[in-house]
Amino acid sequence: MLQIKHDKSFHLLYVLIVLLLLMKLAPGFISGVKGATFGCIERERQALLKFKEDLIDDFGLLSTWGSEEEKRDCCKWRGVGCNNRTGHVTHLDLHRENGGKYLTGKISNSLLELQHLSYMNISGSNFERNSFPYFIGSLKKLRYLDLSSIGVDGTLSNQLWNLSRLQYLDLSNNYYVNFKSLDFLSNLFYLEYLHLSGINLSQAVDWIQSVNKLPLLKVLRLSSCDLSKSSPPSLSFTNSSKSLAVIDLSSNNLASSTFNWLSNFSNSLVDLDISSTGIISSKNLNWLSYFSSLEYLDLSGNNLSQIIDWPQVIYNLPRLHELGFSSCSLSIIGPPSPSLVNSSESLVVVDFSANQLTSSIFYWLANFSNNLVDLDLSYNQLQGSIPDAFTNLTSLRTLDLSYNQLQGSIRDAFTNRTSLRTLDLSSNQLQGDLSSFGQMCNLNELYASGNNLTGELSQLFQDFHGCVESSLEILQLGGNQLQGSLPDITRFTSMRVLDLSQNQLNGSLPKRFSQRSELVSLHLNDNQLTGSLTDVTMLSSLRELWIDNNRLDGNVSESIGSLSQLEELHVGGNSLQGVMSEAHFSNLSKLTVLDLTDNSLALKFESNWAPSFQLVHIFLSSCDLGPHFPQWLRNQNNFMELDISGSGISDTIPNWFWNLTNSKLEYLDLSHNKMSGVLPDFSSKYSNLQNIDLSFNLFEGPLSLFSSDTTSTLFLSNNKFSGPASFPCNIGSRILKVLDLSNNLLTGWIPDCLRNFTSLGILNLASNNFSGKIPSSMGSMLNLETLSLHNNSFVGELPLSLRNCSSLVFLDLSSNKLRGEIPGWIGESMPSLEVLSLQSNGFNGSIPPNLCHLSNILILDLSLNNISGIIPKCLDNFTSMVQKTESEHFLSNNAVLTRYYSGPGIYGTYQNKMRVGWKGREDDYGNTLGLLRIINFARNKLIGEIPEEITGLLLLVALNLSGNNLTGEIPQKIGQLKQLESLDLSGNQLSGVIPITMADLNFLAFLNLSNNHLSGRIPSSTQLQGFNASQFTGNLALCGQPLLQKCPGDETNQSPPANDDNQGKEVVADEFMKWFCTAMGIGFSVFFWGVSGALLLKRSWRHAYFLFLDESWDWLYVKVAVCKARLQREFQRLHEHVLA
Repeated sequence: MLQIKHDKSFHLLYVLIVLLLLMKLAPGFISGVKGATFGCIERERQALLKFKEDLIDDFGLLSTWGSEEEKRDCCKWRGVGCNNRTGHVTHLDLHRENGGKYLTGKISNSLLELQHLSYMNISGSNFERNSFPYFIGSLKKLRYLDLSSIGVDGTLSNQLWNLSRLQYLDLSNNYYVNFKSLDFLSNLFYLEYLHLSGINLSQAVDWIQSVNKLPLLKVLRLSSCDLSKSSPPSLSFTNSSKSLAVIDLSSNNLASSTFNWLSNFSNSLVDLDISSTGIISSKNLNWLSYFSSLEYLDLSGNNLSQIIDWPQVIYNLPRLHELGFSSCSLSIIGPPSPSLVNSSESLVVVDFSANQLTSSIFYWLANFSNNLVDLDLSYNQLQGSIPDAFTNLTSLRTLDLSYNQLQGSIRDAFTNRTSLRTLDLSSNQLQGDLSSFGQMCNLNELYASGNNLTGELSQLFQDFHGCVESSLEILQLGGNQLQGSLPDITRFTSMRVLDLSQNQLNGSLPKRFSQRSELVSLHLNDNQLTGSLTDVTMLSSLRELWIDNNRLDGNVSESIGSLSQLEELHVGGNSLQGVMSEAHFSNLSKLTVLDLTDNSLALKFESNWAPSFQLVHIFLSSCDLGPHFPQWLRNQNNFMELDISGSGISDTIPNWFWNLTNSKLEYLDLSHNKMSGVLPDFSSKYSNLQNIDLSFNLFEGPLSLFSSDTTSTLFLSNNKFSGPASFPCNIGSRILKVLDLSNNLLTGWIPDCLRNFTSLGILNLASNNFSGKIPSSMGSMLNLETLSLHNNSFVGELPLSLRNCSSLVFLDLSSNKLRGEIPGWIGESMPSLEVLSLQSNGFNGSIPPNLCHLSNILILDLSLNNISGIIPKCLDNFTSMVQKTESEHFLSNNAVLTRYYSGPGIYGTYQNKMRVGWKGREDDYGNTLGLLRIINFARNKLIGEIPEEITGLLLLVALNLSGNNLTGEIPQKIGQLKQLESLDLSGNQLSGVIPITMADLNFLAFLNLSNNHLSGRIPSSTQLQGFNASQFTGNLALCGQPLLQKCPGDETNQSPPANDDNQGKEVVADEFMKWFCTAMGIGFSVFFWGVSGALLLKRSWRHAYFLFLDESWDWLYVKVAVCKARLQREFQRLHEHVLA
């Protein structure tokens, strides 16, 4: 036993001696290590390089990664961290930065080599629906994993089971990922943070049980996860996690029994978000009183209209710091009882936006006067003036009262409100000046757009005297009635955003701004500013300049080229002139939006000019870019929208344009030029192209192929396209909304393959050489509103399937070879029809009475057919010809403009056109089509009398019944048609006298009653006697002016001969009148053609003239509206006085 102890002592002494020797040598050894150079572990470096190969790095995030000698140490690469002792890669952080730099491509499984990785964050990358990196489940040492918003696709269950050391897991906002189960969470014992928002968890019915197995969990975010409405588990399974402080279950459809589960965290919960969950079905919120630790509560998006005790519940949460009650259908509340006042003194942020609250809410808010910092009452029903209650809210920094009905003076409401930093009063009815804001030294943002602010802008800016000049950063006053010229805005030294759009500003821009400005965004659009676009050198920080839709008519200063930070330039809708050259764009390397639409500018560049910018949106419609195709577009590879319509280009589109490596193109408008050539295969070149307009050019050859996955609108009219009609089968797009192939040279039968066009709303095949029958598959286009097959050679009867197109508004089948009877189902199945033209076909039979069901019809043209029988007596059912309808008050009448959806948040309008015969001639009508009310049954075989009911169509503008076999008399009440401008009853067998009421047709500009059996005297009126005699000929018993045939008794009462003196005076008078009338005619002609010619030839004058008319109308409208409002206020004040 003693020997053993001795041996142990000897060994301990030996170990001690060795340790002392090592300590002696340690400094030299460590020094040698420091002098050596060690790289990362080679296999891990190769794994990272393989990972890089599968990525697309457009922003150079991985520029430090490489195989070069100076880059061999991967531990020094951007986003890579290593263990200081072992050299193993433990840290990989390549998350998307605030500037928007991110990675694309796919995630290589080479990362499996990084078995010591404990931190991984690649959030915000875009892997374009590549497969979820399941292999990450094998990186067992991970403690922090953030794969949020990376755009991957996949289904998960237990692939992450092995990550038992995880403390932080964020997979949120991967909308193509779903979980079958969350059972894997039971193995993540150390998990403290779990964020799965935006992931489909509809199959994870056990999500509550899984969460309860995480004893250390502090933060749980499951927003927008389509969580199951299954009831929570029994309480015996709960209480596993006592530390849970943050729960976000917003935007799910939860069962109300979820409250039972939430109640287990009443002592620990600090942050609760159950907005837009629909789980609050009870008539009280008393359950909230148990959450005594709550600091943040968001119940927004739930219907609380039946809950009347919500103010008391808030008072019972003493620690509540932030409250969200937006969109809860809250209504009027009364003042709180005295016992509740100041019960909750910690409330700082309150959001009551988008409710039905009235001004009584102000009295309730007054109880939080000492601590309330942020208050949002936007989108409510606040009325009257802004109350004095706000004077007690001394700590208020942010106040949003936008989109209410507040009135009165702004100036009086915010005197001495020096604590405010952000104030939003947009879209109310407030008036007055802004002088009270001059001493608000903390005010950074003021939003007052959409009110009734009036007066001179220069005076308003003078009211902003004092310290606000240096504090104000954002000022939005758009949509008011401010007048005057633009003053020098650079005296606001901190101003970054200024919006003065949609006012009545006039005058010219300052010739030069006095000092350099920090302004980033300037909106002056939709005013009446004149002059040139002057020197903007001092606005060197400008990123957005909006000055479109004004009256600028001068040149564009070359100083615009000095704005090196400019990203968006909007000057369209003016009358700017002159030439823009390279100097105007010299330093605009960051420019992405260029809008010069509808100006008279000429863009003339050297043929080898290569812009320094890469545009995304290009709008140059009506500018002069020709005659050759602009070469500078050759280096533009990022544009999504290109509009160079009406730009004077008479050239073949070069091949380099079609070969641009631009897969981002979504909108292409080359219309109204004289471009020629054959189109390429669009389906293979432009994978994202949605809207295409190549109309009014000289393109020829067969139609190209277009993508069936993306093409939404396709305008190819007025070209020289030819070939067979197999094109629809080639397009075959289920998302196509508009297809216009009118006025081309296309031929042949249309294949019966239109069933794929389920979304088509507009189809125009007019003026081609199509033949054969109308395909029955056309009836599959249930959303069709406009169908024009005019001027082709279609034969046969109308397909019965067409009755399925119940949304049709415009139907033009004129000038074909169709036959058979007019189907009655047109009147029964197309209730929205406004225009129906079957002119110049071979229809027979009678007019079906069912057509009288077309109550919205504006134009009904059945002329030039073989229709027989009588005219139905039910035509007075055409309501739109009897009285003005709601659509009559809008210029965008469906008969003229058909609205269509062309992309997310984007709607367009298609102008319907047709050839209309009235006033004795045929003309093409477009934008005025909706103003017409026409019935045309001419040149058929109709018999019987003209029904009396037709005189009830009080809005009728044109009636043509000529060339039939109608008998009887002209209806006596025809004088009721006061709006009638054209009446043609010629070539019938009408008899009797012309009704005396016809003299009341004061707007009648065309009349033809020839070749009938009319008799008697032509009624006297300015209109009737002003027509040519030929319009009454062929009626043998008709007499009176303008016919030469006199009526009996016209010559019995002749005047006695005048004496010579009187006769001489009459000759002199007649001579004088001849010369006077001649001079008047010449003077009028000179004046008329002088003014009209100037307007036609001088574009800027024409714009000014029509803008003057618009301004006059706007002025008159505003004056009437203001007077009306003033009278209403006076009446209301008088009424209140009487009641008092």
